[in-house]
Amino acid sequence: MPATLLALLLTSVHVAAAAEISVVGSLVREAALDPGERTEGVILVRNNDDIPREIVVHQSDYLFHADGRNDFAPAGSLSRSNADWVSFNPAQVMVPPHETVPVYYAIQAPDQALSGSYWSLLLVEALPLPTPDELPQLGRGVQIQTVVRYGVELISDLGGEADGLLAFESVALRREDGRTLLALDVANKGELQARPRVWIDLFGADGASAGRVTADQDSRLLPGCSTRFLLDLSTLPPASYTGLAIADAGGDMVFGADYQLDLRP
Repeated sequence: MPATLLALLLTSVHVAAAAEISVVGSLVREAALDPGERTEGVILVRNNDDIPREIVVHQSDYLFHADGRNDFAPAGSLSRSNADWVSFNPAQVMVPPHETVPVYYAIQAPDQALSGSYWSLLLVEALPLPTPDELPQLGRGVQIQTVVRYGVELISDLGGEADGLLAFESVALRREDGRTLLALDVANKGELQARPRVWIDLFGADGASAGRVTADQDSRLLPGCSTRFLLDLSTLPPASYTGLAIADAGGDMVFGADYQLDLRP
């Protein structure tokens, strides 16, 4: 019996070069909508294989967490899901070798007063190949099939007064490969998606500035989700510092927290 390896590819995961199928373009599709407004789009799916591959498309809700966990829930089950607003076609299609097929989708916002960000996933994957008995040319023994699943995020931002609230959930110092890293977990406690810039301003025991360290990340943070930002403190002399951490998503979404950091061995 063939052994199957499953991989889910989202915005934070690099695409495998040898994937049998791929989604052309961005894995995030977003639109600002008014109540009752409709938007349409297309997802292009390419077959990179030398044989025809059948793909299936289905829906899921999705949350992600700073510790690396991904939660996949039934479509429409989460409070900020837009899965019930989404229609798509086809749900299953055969893709010829080295060709591309379109998957059309539409999002119809409900005609009621809503605010903030709503989202869900369209999951696109290739069905497993037939067994060796069905395809004798594959030979005998164990066959490894890498079935790659892409998650395309469909995000709807609705107007109205939406609360923006970011929070630092935890802080930790880590030493990896000779580097000293500050791990800041930032959660979105509000109703609107955010793309925060995160940095920390450091001060020595005498109160003098010891500089600013910025996380080299561009992370989309959806409501109810969290992300870990890593700041490299390796260039700082070993000492105790006071730090003011800032998460700035623009406008009124600027939040800070004070920390005491001991970088001495």
